[in-house]
Amino acid sequence: MFRLPIRLQAIANLIDDCNLIADIGTDHGLLAIYLCMTDKTKKAIASDIAVKPLKKAAQNIEKYHLEDRITTILSDGLHDIDKNSDCIIIAGMGGHLIKKILEESPTKFKTLILQPNLHEEVVRTSLMELGYQIVDECLIFDRNKYYPIIKAIKTTSKVNYNELELEFGPILSVKKEENFINYYQNKLDTFKELLKTLDKDSKGYQDVLKKIEKLNKIL
Repeated sequence: MFRLPIRLQAIANLIDDCNLIADIGTDHGLLAIYLCMTDKTKKAIASDIAVKPLKKAAQNIEKYHLEDRITTILSDGLHDIDKNSDCIIIAGMGGHLIKKILEESPTKFKTLILQPNLHEEVVRTSLMELGYQIVDECLIFDRNKYYPIIKAIKTTSKVNYNELELEFGPILSVKKEENFINYYQNKLDTFKELLKTLDKDSKGYQDVLKKIEKLNKIL
């Protein structure tokens, strides 16, 4: 058994046991391999839009003798993904691209695990509009960078998040774990120093002041 990077391990930790997971943008296929090896899923789909990483994933799958459990698919987003997949993983992409993938999907899958590199508020807004409820979140520090990870499930109930929840996370802002505090406290300190350099009558000053007020509310 190999060890996953911290970010991928945190994603794996959020996944419940299932029959079929699909890892979109699988890169080298390590997450799908790990989930099968630990029996978190019976089978997996390793999907990527590029040929080169998919070939590497296929080599890794063969290395661990998992060809009968993991299928590699050259696919753009979710268009060619088995609609019976229990859980969809989309990690390591920008928030706007994740939003595009979700909104263009022909199927509304039961469970989503999403890890945007940027613009997580865009992802949360899209989830709300598509009828998904955010049920868990974590903020991971790996290789000198913070990564938000969002777990959401399809619901028939009305989902409504306010501005602060969309920006900072409805779960993260309640749990207030160490990484969350450290990340946003650093941002708050930076904005406070920036504020000292700005003209009080400028738009920039007012914009930074609003950001400081938001951060004070969630810390």
